[in-house]
Amino acid sequence: RALPSADYVPINVYGSPDDPQLVLCKLDWARYHASPATVAKTGPLAIVSGCGTDNADESRRNANTLVVPLSEFEAELARGGEGWGVKVPTGFVFHQARVGSTLLANLFATNPDTAVYSESHPLMDVFHMCEDGCSPVRERQILRAVAAAMGRSPWIKHLVFKHQSANSYPDRFRALLEAFPETPFVF
Repeated sequence: RALPSADYVPINVYGSPDDPQLVLCKLDWARYHASPATVAKTGPLAIVSGCGTDNADESRRNANTLVVPLSEFEAELARGGEGWGVKVPTGFVFHQARVGSTLLANLFATNPDTAVYSESHPLMDVFHMCEDGCSPVRERQILRAVAAAMGRSPWIKHLVFKHQSANSYPDRFRALLEAFPETPFVF
């Protein structure tokens, strides 16, 4: 089956590391780029985009969300991901609380061909999913496939992730740098 329109991006990841499920939704990027500070993080952007909340809980999903196995994205990536925007993040922002990282993310977001995922759930969901039985190799494969799915819309020329502070912990920080060795980062 064909993947959903590239306008649908992962907002949650859940299930087994063998074949995680992606919850997809159309984010209102125009609203975000018009005023990044009003929806400074991806969670609130998902809510104002009509995506609902806690989408790993099937009972809380709505008609604006779709669920697709990650394996379908991995298969498309293996074929080359023709027409996908950005397959590898172009920047990471790591931080601890109250250091200006949201301001930095909002500055990146003023560029209309940049998708900024500020403290979004999908990469964090991968870490939670892999806590109980996911090899480091599989964890990195999932991280790469999920990030590519988040950047696949053709309008995206730059893909930036501002991570939750928990992703600055040594094991997660190392995993992200190993999964994306070519991605520059600031801390």
